[in-house]
Amino acid sequence: MTEQLPPSTALANLVRYGGEDLRQKVENAFLRILTRLESDESRGTYRARWKGHLEFLHANGIFPIATEVSHVARWLEDMRARGLATKTRRNCLAIARLVYKELVVEGVIPLNPTRELSVRRHQGEKGRAPRVTMEEVQKVLASHDLTTWLGRRNHLTVLYAIGTGLRKSSIVAVHVEDVREKGESGKPALFVRKAKGGKQVELPMPAMLFDATKAWIAHAGLQPTSPLFPKSFRDGTVAIKKATIGRLLKEAAARAGVAAPQATPHAFRRAFARQLRLRGHQMEDIRLLLMHSSIEETRLYVGDVMPDAAGGDAILAEALHPVKKEGE
Repeated sequence: MTEQLPPSTALANLVRYGGEDLRQKVENAFLRILTRLESDESRGTYRARWKGHLEFLHANGIFPIATEVSHVARWLEDMRARGLATKTRRNCLAIARLVYKELVVEGVIPLNPTRELSVRRHQGEKGRAPRVTMEEVQKVLASHDLTTWLGRRNHLTVLYAIGTGLRKSSIVAVHVEDVREKGESGKPALFVRKAKGGKQVELPMPAMLFDATKAWIAHAGLQPTSPLFPKSFRDGTVAIKKATIGRLLKEAAARAGVAAPQATPHAFRRAFARQLRLRGHQMEDIRLLLMHSSIEETRLYVGDVMPDAAGGDAILAEALHPVKKEGE
């Protein structure tokens, strides 16, 4: 049971007599922040993070405008105790800081209760992002039954999660017509309708992935406007959901004997980035493929991997994204 935290008496009285008007001001502050975001994915993340903060406050009998620094500190500690990663806790704090800043600007509260706080990795606390080896990747891909409609769809879904570096929201938004035999470069390309930040971009498609995609489209009898990954055989007009990709990876991992905590889309993206680097791709090229906003974010994905064209684990990366040779 969550321990009750004492709210400020003065602010508690203000809440009692302010009623719905104050609740509306808090909600309006959060809605203003949402309007500044470019994508539905970002708005969804903000809603989930802020909802988690409100649920913690509610469990402790605290209204948002009665929040104090000690309450926020306890909330951060609660998240750490529940195993949330450092990056997630920092993101939660950043979102809460924006909302409280809005309330300060509007004169609803005098001070921002997040002003003195930050999230630091505790001594001995390791990063929680799981790691996937290329041997595990190959086992997961080989676990699908390619003799069935469902098995072929699921296999290609996982292949996209590995071979493109796309986020889940980008994968489920792909339509058949987005797979282009000739892109702006004159080579196979994928038009991404829903990249990070709501952007639309065109990415080069490796021959292996392009051929596998065209084979799937022909096998499934999909129309140009159909989603590339339909929810069911009977209805090809509705795409799978984002959560389905995570479930498919976990199910494939179970069949392949890969530990469940490792089988996440995020882990596969990291494996993809590391193998590209191992095969000799430049960091800037990897950044573009992963659609990162900064090279620093890409370095976090790659870690300390150095280029090694002879690396045994680079086989799949070679097939997915061959390094251009001189004169090509």
